[in-house]
Amino acid sequence: MNQESTKSLAIQIKDLQRCFGAKQVLNNINININSGEIVLLRGSNGAGKTTLLRILATLLKPTKGDAWLNGYSVIKEPLKAKVQMGWISSTQSAFFPRLNGLQNLYLFGSFYKLDKNAINRKIKTWEQVTPFTDALKTPFYVCSAGMKHSLNLFRGILHDPSILFLDEPGLHLDSKSTEILKSFFTQNKHKKTILFSAHEHNFLSSIASRCIELKNGGLFDTTNSCD
Repeated sequence: MNQESTKSLAIQIKDLQRCFGAKQVLNNINININSGEIVLLRGSNGAGKTTLLRILATLLKPTKGDAWLNGYSVIKEPLKAKVQMGWISSTQSAFFPRLNGLQNLYLFGSFYKLDKNAINRKIKTWEQVTPFTDALKTPFYVCSAGMKHSLNLFRGILHDPSILFLDEPGLHLDSKSTEILKSFFTQNKHKKTILFSAHEHNFLSSIASRCIELKNGGLFDTTNSCD
C-alpha cells in the first residue's frame, strides 16, 4: 500500500491486528473514513475500541497490518502521521498537575514548535467557543471537571490537526462540559475528520455521520446510521 493509494482518505485501516500475549484484541480490522466524516466507534468494554484508537494515535504498535492518516503510515512514518491528528483521551493524564492551564498549553505547544504568541492567538479564538480564562490561570490539579475538559479539548486541537481521535469523550461529563462538547462537534462537522468511541449511543450519536461497531475485537457492523 503506498501513499498515492491512500491520500484521498483521511483514515485507512488495513488488516489491523493486535495481540497482548496469547489474547487477540483486534482481529483483521479494515476501515476507510473520508475527510470531514464524524464516525462513532461503538462497542462494549473489551471490544478493542481504545486499543484501535491508541494504534491510530501512534501510541501503540499493531501486531500486524497498518493504518494511514492522510496517506502517512502510522508504522513507517509515525512522526508525519502524528502531526495529522489530535489525540484526546478521557483521562487528561498528560497534564502536569502543578502547572496552570496556560503553562501546560505552552508546554504542549512547544512540542509542535508553536511559540507563545501563536498559542495566545489560538486561545483567543477558542474562547469564542468556550470561556476558559479561569482554567488558564488555575493549577491543573485544582481545576474543576469542566475546566479540565476544556483544556483537554484545546490541547488536542492546538496544532490544528485535520483528524481527531477522542476516547470516550462523553464519559462522566457535567452539564457544562456536555454543552461544550456538543458545540465542539457541531462546529467541526465537515471541517475535521473525527473518530470517537462510546459504549453505546449517547448525546453525540446524532452528530455522527455513521457508526462502526466492534465486537470481540472484530468489525460487527459498519452501518451508515447511528440510530
